[in-house]
Amino acid sequence: MAGDQGADEFNASNHDTAVMQARAKRTLATVNTILDGFSPADLEAERTHPRRPERQLTTRWCITHAIDHLSQHIGHAQLTRQISALV
Repeated sequence: MAGDQGADEFNASNHDTAVMQARAKRTLATVNTILDGFSPADLEAERTHPRRPERQLTTRWCITHAIDHLSQHIGHAQLTRQISALV
C-alpha cells in the first residue's frame, strides 16, 4: 500500500489519523494471519541466530522479542506525545 514504506512513509498523508488507523488495521490483520498459521511445534522450532550461529532461538522467543521491542517503541511514542503536550 502506498505510504507504508520508503520515502512515502514520511509524506504528509501519514499525518492523517484515518490513514494511520487504516495502516494499523492492515498491520494487525497481517500479523494475525501469520500468527494463526503457526502450530505449537512451529513455535518451539529452533532457528540459528543470523549473526551468532552458535546460538539457537525458538520461534516463540523471536515473536516474544519482537513484541518486547515494539512495546519500547510504543513507550517512546507515548513519552513524546506527553512531552509535546507540555510545550
